Amino acid sequence: MEKLALMPVFQDGMILQRDRSCEIWGHAEGRVTVELDGASVSAEAENGRFRVTLPPHAAGRGYTLTAVCGDERVCVSDVCFGDVFIFSGQSNFETPCRRVLDVSAREIARADYPYIREYKINASYGFDGPTDGVTPGVWKRAGGAEIYDMSAPAFFFAKELYERDGVPIGIILNAIGGSGISSWMPREALDEKQESFLKLYLDLLSSPPPSPPPGEETSSERWDREINRGEPEKRDGYFEVPGMTMGTALDGFSGSVWFYREVMLDSEPEGDGFIYVGELIDSDETFINGVKVGETGYRYPPRKYTVPAGILKKGVNEIKLRLVINGGQGGFIPEHPYWLRAGADENEEKIPLTGRWEYAVEGRSTPPAFGGGMMPPAAVPTGLFNSAVAPLRGLRFKGVLWYQGESDTSAAAEYTGRFAAMIKGWREALDEDFKVICVEMPDYCDPITGIDPGWAEMQKVQRELPQHVKDCVTVSARDLGAPYELHPQYKKELGVRLAAAGRKLFYE
Repeated sequence: MEKLALMPVFQDGMILQRDRSCEIWGHAEGRVTVELDGASVSAEAENGRFRVTLPPHAAGRGYTLTAVCGDERVCVSDVCFGDVFIFSGQSNFETPCRRVLDVSAREIARADYPYIREYKINASYGFDGPTDGVTPGVWKRAGGAEIYDMSAPAFFFAKELYERDGVPIGIILNAIGGSGISSWMPREALDEKQESFLKLYLDLLSSPPPSPPPGEETSSERWDREINRGEPEKRDGYFEVPGMTMGTALDGFSGSVWFYREVMLDSEPEGDGFIYVGELIDSDETFINGVKVGETGYRYPPRKYTVPAGILKKGVNEIKLRLVINGGQGGFIPEHPYWLRAGADENEEKIPLTGRWEYAVEGRSTPPAFGGGMMPPAAVPTGLFNSAVAPLRGLRFKGVLWYQGESDTSAAAEYTGRFAAMIKGWREALDEDFKVICVEMPDYCDPITGIDPGWAEMQKVQRELPQHVKDCVTVSARDLGAPYELHPQYKKELGVRLAAAGRKLFYE
């Protein structure tokens, strides 16, 4: 069994902070020696763990780090030294480049920046204190196929900095969709309300609701049975696309419903086609002429599906879309693209899909309780601090960028104090008096609930955070939104603004 192992973040292609001592750690039994570019440091493992400190190193590329313990050896190649930033918060920082291709496709496709790299920490939660390490990942490079999974705002931020002086830029991405600020806070920083919330969750974990008697359905099993009845034989009416179910015959509907649209093509199409069915609430499966061309399991991603050659044909083509609505209201969100493209060049046909569709209800049901009544873990205090922040102690960073608040608009009045406590806790946990850039959220109107009165209050709070936290600035994204879009695509513009602020905050 292998005894020597580095923490997952220490792997091929990693970028370490230049001009600062940096720790390397992992698991071993015995004395461990770590060598890099002529420097050699050693430490005796204690209780199966070791930690050594590398001396400061100037910006550079292409080094090999070697760790040796007895007969075991671990080599990490293509190590760089540059500037490393944490990008944290929730889904707007997590949004990958592939989600912003409507506005930035050309620049992303042409990107070739092998010394801009990102390590993504995937969601995991620790409620019993800091965990032993971060989730395994890989250092992705900003080019080729890898760039499409990288954070779009982080890439465009890094690109601006890299093009200035060519210093490698590393991104530690630990933004988690749906996370509240409480999840990013250490326990000692929690206020009374947050502490009570955490205790309630821990009590539920230790005493989960009883399982149903043998043979009795759970709420999830009932939901699955009632919405998966098969495609209906008859249609129930018409639905205007784009549009929401409020005020229609489907008002208050939860379950599965099929939507139908026929389109006419004048020519026999060559090559692949493409269908863009906007954004939907909630999950979909989309078919053309009986063949599934795409599916998405939740609300937010744009539905952009390639239609393989041979599926579309000259004449009438049937589009079928099975939509599952989870919370009583759903539909086709307005102000988004809805069209089908077939053929190419002079034979290209692009057909709008707006207007009247037929629909048929498959199955109506009551949505199951989340996790048997449990709270979503991304909302629970300390869970992400313990698993995605505290384990980074020993790394060094140029700065931290923070984009969060969508999940906390109902508690905007408490956000300033919580943010200040969080940053203080991070600085202590990471032993870094880092500087931080915050993002003021874009304007937003929910397609179901309308304008959240707490949204504007949260934006005001975000603008004023620098008054309460030292070495902190706010960058506004208020004008970078789009109607009914929680994840606007103008991440290039945001990245440029973040980089402009970063040059002043981090480099002057």
